[in-house]
Amino acid sequence: MPPTSGTRTTRSWRSGSSPTCGTGLEEATAEFRVGRRDGSWGWFEIIATNLLGDPSVGGVVVNAREITERKAAEAALREAEARYRALVEQVPGVIYVEALAGGAIPYISPQVQTLLGYRPEEVRADAGLWISRVHPDDYERVAAEVQRTDATGEPFRMEYRMVARDGRVVWGSQ
Repeated sequence: MPPTSGTRTTRSWRSGSSPTCGTGLEEATAEFRVGRRDGSWGWFEIIATNLLGDPSVGGVVVNAREITERKAAEAALREAEARYRALVEQVPGVIYVEALAGGAIPYISPQVQTLLGYRPEEVRADAGLWISRVHPDDYERVAAEVQRTDATGEPFRMEYRMVARDGRVVWGSQ
C-alpha cells in the first residue's frame, strides 16, 4: 500500500468518514496482485484492524500475507467445476445429488425438463416431487426400495416408470 493510502485510511477512520466507521465493522480486508522482481505476479491479502479506540494500541494494525497458492487452488477448482458441469449437462439422462437425510435435492441436471417437463428449480424446491411422479403401478415397489436402501445405505438400483408433467409415461433406470 502506498504510504499515502495508510494515512488516508487512518484519517478517514479518525474523522468518521470511513464506510466502516460507526457501523460496528472494525476490520477491512483487501486482496490484490503485486509484481515481483522476477517479473511474476503474486496475490496478497491485507487485513486492516481499526484499534484507534484501544489506548494500548492507538492505531490501525495491518497484517499482510501471500495468498498466491490459495488463489491458484480456487481457480483450479472453478475450472474443474466448469468441466464437470459441462460433462454432466451433456449426458442424455438426469443426474442428481440427493441428501442422505431428508431427501433434499441440491443439484439436478437440466435434462429433467426434457424428460419430465419440470425445471431443475422446481424439483429442488419440492423434495417430494420426484417420488410423486412415480407411476401408480410402480409406486409401492419404488417406495419400499427407497425405504430399504435409506435404512441400509445400499445404492438404489431399479427400473420404474414415471409420469411426466404432460402425462407421458417415461421409463427410467437408477
